Amino acid sequence: MFIYNVYAPKINDIYLCGLIDCLNDIPRNNPGWYYRLHQEEEPGETPHLTVLDFTKCTTDAMFNMLNNTRGYKMLVLVRSQQTDLIAELMLQQTCSILCVDERYLRIRDVIECSLRRRRYVSPMILVIVKQKKPFVDPVNLTCAERRVLELLDQGKNGVQISHELFRSQKTISSHKRNIMKKLGLTEDIELKMIISEMRSKYEVTH
Repeated sequence: MFIYNVYAPKINDIYLCGLIDCLNDIPRNNPGWYYRLHQEEEPGETPHLTVLDFTKCTTDAMFNMLNNTRGYKMLVLVRSQQTDLIAELMLQQTCSILCVDERYLRIRDVIECSLRRRRYVSPMILVIVKQKKPFVDPVNLTCAERRVLELLDQGKNGVQISHELFRSQKTISSHKRNIMKKLGLTEDIELKMIISEMRSKYEVTH
């Protein structure tokens, strides 16, 4: 049996109930899977996920936890109105972010990302960041970089792009890094958010 440990200190009771309801639903569809939720630190227990409630206030201790723990092990709860905080978390942290104003708490997606050591960002957060971050017209992209950008827009990953363009994965990664540097981006999520806007800037031949 796999036991998923969640640590949620000082979380709002309403959000805690929602979190528990979502967690309780997963074992019903996944035999052999169970979870333990702690609200106080348990000696000897290393949580798979720590949930921090930033919806009302933040403290230095909370940010210290973010800085001292791998991002995929941290989930921060925020409200949609906290746009400055959201932008700060997106750009300066690697934690997962869940907006409590969404209709559904996508805890299953959060857990899957944490187990894969990936960051989860809820759909509403992506919309908020896109609205807050003005589009910056890219400059001096090479033909190769534009082609990589086009294939990223089609949802292809580095391996698929490497095969299609007959280039090494190292070369594709280098192109992607150069694209992000020219656009002033630091996160893959930011790149995904503005790719659709970039379509209108270049002629794309399919």
